[in-house]
Amino acid sequence: NANKDKVGNYSFQFDGTADYVATGFTGEVHSCSFWFKPDAEINTSTGYGCFIGFEDGSPYMGIYFGAIVSGITDELITVYGGGLGNKSYYSQTGGTISADWHHLVISWTGTQYNIYLDNVNKFTDNYPALSSVDVIDATRCDIGCCIYGGGVNGAFSGLISEVCIFDYELSAANVTTLYGDATDGVG
Repeated sequence: NANKDKVGNYSFQFDGTADYVATGFTGEVHSCSFWFKPDAEINTSTGYGCFIGFEDGSPYMGIYFGAIVSGITDELITVYGGGLGNKSYYSQTGGTISADWHHLVISWTGTQYNIYLDNVNKFTDNYPALSSVDVIDATRCDIGCCIYGGGVNGAFSGLISEVCIFDYELSAANVTTLYGDATDGVG
């Protein structure tokens, strides 16, 4: 797929207020891959938002960006698994994610979610310091926000494209294939 321009490939545009796509998916999320382009830079002091939510209500299962967990410093991407104390995250002091197109993959290894940003595994740790986190068992799947109590929470502002959910762990080689290369775009 020689896709150098994700916008030309039918990406979803979200306004950061109440836009989302309810997919109808339920089940275990072993891996998830998508492209995103935020309307503004994401940094360690950015208020949190949700790329994809997997449940209506606590414990907020989903893939988040920005500062969301009070016990983690400098988080950029957080994956909430089953249970409030069940997170894998990527943090970096002074880190940023530019307002350009990025590829994000989460992949459950059985003990953690690896977090690949632009084909690089950025997994930092589990929180709290757990030896493992549970796989996400989605009761719903909403692109662009997390639904909480029937309402939109953490709405994303920007573009999301090429969302794929897998029922198996993606290897680093699988992630590279999905990422593609700078010449041809996505794999």
